[in-house]
Amino acid sequence: MSEVRCPICLYVFEEWPDAYEGEFHEYNVEEQKYEPVDENLLRRFREDDQDPQRRRFQAWLATKYVKCPNPYKDQPHYLFYPYGWYGEPFMIGMVGATGVGKSHLLAAMIGQLVNQRGLDDLGLSVTVADPRRHQDYVTRQVDPLLVDSKVLEATQTPDQPVEFVDAVIVSNLRTRRDHLVTFYDIGGESFTRNKRSADFVNAAGALIFVVDPHHSGLVGDRQKLEDEAFNAVLSQLKIVGRKDLDTGLYDVNAAVVVNKADVLRFQPPVQDWYRKERLREWVNLDDIHDESSFVYALLYSRDATAWLAPVRECQRATLHFASATGAEKALDGSGSFRRRVQPNRVLEVLVAVFAMGGIIDSEAFVARRTGSVGV
Repeated sequence: MSEVRCPICLYVFEEWPDAYEGEFHEYNVEEQKYEPVDENLLRRFREDDQDPQRRRFQAWLATKYVKCPNPYKDQPHYLFYPYGWYGEPFMIGMVGATGVGKSHLLAAMIGQLVNQRGLDDLGLSVTVADPRRHQDYVTRQVDPLLVDSKVLEATQTPDQPVEFVDAVIVSNLRTRRDHLVTFYDIGGESFTRNKRSADFVNAAGALIFVVDPHHSGLVGDRQKLEDEAFNAVLSQLKIVGRKDLDTGLYDVNAAVVVNKADVLRFQPPVQDWYRKERLREWVNLDDIHDESSFVYALLYSRDATAWLAPVRECQRATLHFASATGAEKALDGSGSFRRRVQPNRVLEVLVAVFAMGGIIDSEAFVARRTGSVGV
């Protein structure tokens, strides 16, 4: 059986609790706490001989939680029981310094991925892994951004640079395979000193490195010479041994995203890509390659080569222009954006990440210049 990793503390379960022996909890909405399920009710479900296929028991279990053993002695936490049905998760970390827009970009991605079913055309059906946690995230982050056009507050603290945000089940209808995908917000300065950082980079399936045009010098005067979060994560990849001995590169999927691209939307080459629509029903490898080349050239020409480190050091990497909001913050101190929030090209990043990670199968790939399908 594939390993099951707690998305909160990153503990790897030796064995996922058995349906007929494990202890289960349910969430008390009124008191906002987890409580053990009634033992008599649990016993009746387990002994129900009127339902030989155990469908009622399965449906009942699908609403319950298990307590994480949590050997790290963190605050007690609970996992939705179906979380353990999908094996090892594909873990995606959003990497970048405070203020680059990671929280906005991730909220826009999840909003378009789940609520707007943005990748249905690729044969991907997306459902939430834990409805209660997801709804809390939507209430706190997604709706304020996408519905109310509000600026999101920074959610990360220096002592918690690895923050679990949300989890979804991505079902590929072509291959009939389900993939558990978990999303994390990764800070920078204290990442290598955090006790969970090694566990995270050991298991990470993909890293999305977020570039701010202002910090990197694409707009105005450069505010930073490098991104400390980029360096911290790449350094930890080296420490934990993720480097492939044959290639000398880190065996991890990476995407470098120039976020807030709306501030560059009238400048070449961004103006051409900013309004370019994704090819429906296929993953256009030519477009991914071309966009990556243009982003690389722009960063290189502006002497922002420090932000290209993930491309130089990771085995598989793509580069993208995107905007989580399509607008800048209002100057009146209202905590809102100047115009209604309209995310742009945020799902193109996930398409590339899912393709590199095998969640989108190669039969969906097309490259017109070579005339090939299923590359």
